[in-house]
Amino acid sequence: MQRIEDIRRDHLGFTFVILSSTREGYHLYLLNGFEKLDDDMNFSMEEKEEGCIPMYYAIDIE
Repeated sequence: MQRIEDIRRDHLGFTFVILSSTREGYHLYLLNGFEKLDDDMNFSMEEKEEGCIPMYYAIDIE
C-alpha cells in the first residue's frame, strides 16, 4: 500500500487502482481497503484472469 502511494505521489497521478484478485487473495485485499467492483462495472481481463474477482482501491485526495 505504501508503494502505491509513493508511485502516485512521485511519478503518476491517479485516484484509484484496479486489479483482478484470486479467490484466495480476495479477503486480504478487502482488509487493505480494496472493494469489489459492481457487477455492471468491469474492465478488460486476460484469459488467465478468468475466475478472478475485479476489485478497486480508491485513493483519498486531499
